[in-house]
Amino acid sequence: MHRLSLCGLRCLLVLAALAAALLSRAAAAATPEDVARDLRTIEAQVALASDKEVVLNRGLVSGVQEGDLFTIFREGTPVKDPGSGRTIGVLEEPVALVQVESVQDLIAVGRPLLQLGPLAKGLKAVRFKEIPTLLVDLERSTGSFQYQSRVKLLLKQLDWAAPRPGDETLVQDWSEARLQERGINLVFVLAPGELLMFNRKGQPLRRWERE
Repeated sequence: MHRLSLCGLRCLLVLAALAAALLSRAAAAATPEDVARDLRTIEAQVALASDKEVVLNRGLVSGVQEGDLFTIFREGTPVKDPGSGRTIGVLEEPVALVQVESVQDLIAVGRPLLQLGPLAKGLKAVRFKEIPTLLVDLERSTGSFQYQSRVKLLLKQLDWAAPRPGDETLVQDWSEARLQERGINLVFVLAPGELLMFNRKGQPLRRWERE
């Protein structure tokens, strides 16, 4: 009786290990929905700012990670009601793009990758929003086309650039200069079995496995 129970226990442990392995393998294959959740917008404010460093009031607790890109906004042109003349809103203008380099529980520290104006305490910052973005499909299959179309639809807060012939050469022989000419600051590379994300300098920011 003791032998049978011991065998049963061992069998259960083996089955549990196999199930865990299968679950982990399935979880590693990121769907477009998983990618969108990972890159969801997070709103913050600038707590401290200089030309070389920006401190945001959101951190690990809010889901911020190292490598995240935040667009910094300032208030732009007021919008007036044509009938009453009253101000009914204010347009936002991007003033900088900041990459997070270190994260604590409640703050994130980054450096400006692009700056169009002065940075100041209290400015609004939003993660992965209105960033000129290019997706390069190296797999070029029906499945990859469906995958990238879904990613673009779910991450519509990014500013997707239209693909051009020869985009593959931008990432195969990385050309920051050519990306800069087109105003591209974020690059997704869809390769067999994976989706990669880089900043304009070619530094890797994220990697997702896919089927």
